[in-house]
Amino acid sequence: MTSPPGFFVDGYLKRDPWLGYVFTIVDAVGSTVSPLCDTVGCTPAWGTQACAMGNVVKNATSSGFAGLAFHANDPVGGPRGTWTSTGAGIYVSVSTPPALARVQLQEEVASDDTRYCATLPAGGTGLIPFSDFKTFCWGDAAHPSKAFAIGTKVHEVTINIPGNSNADVPFNFCLIDIQPR
Repeated sequence: MTSPPGFFVDGYLKRDPWLGYVFTIVDAVGSTVSPLCDTVGCTPAWGTQACAMGNVVKNATSSGFAGLAFHANDPVGGPRGTWTSTGAGIYVSVSTPPALARVQLQEEVASDDTRYCATLPAGGTGLIPFSDFKTFCWGDAAHPSKAFAIGTKVHEVTINIPGNSNADVPFNFCLIDIQPR
């Protein structure tokens, strides 16, 4: 699977209306991700596609995670902004998606009430309707969900691999395409 022309060049994602540098995310409980990215770049450097590999460690609270992320409106030279959600949902294509992977849309101020997630489509490719995105998407009865609303200002988009309390979650995937539709 290959990305559309110009989708990912030198670590920068462009898929109208989204644009921003791709970076990796990882928890502080012992999970791993490669490449490991910070504010000056990634080690090792990005290749021709946005790919990540590693392992989300199991832990009793299922608080492990890792993945890829980008800011939805981060033009080269700034300033960074948000994207106001419109349309039917998010089209995504991920190669070899881990079973628990999800797409996460986050508002500018990050909290459990401003992160909306939805499970990746079967096989890793398809349209995720906005109606599938909600806070606490894993369905925990102790945490009431809030639905995503059209018009929400999205700051960050993430392909998130959550952990669990039963087993480590190894992953090795590439983000082939992602775009609001």
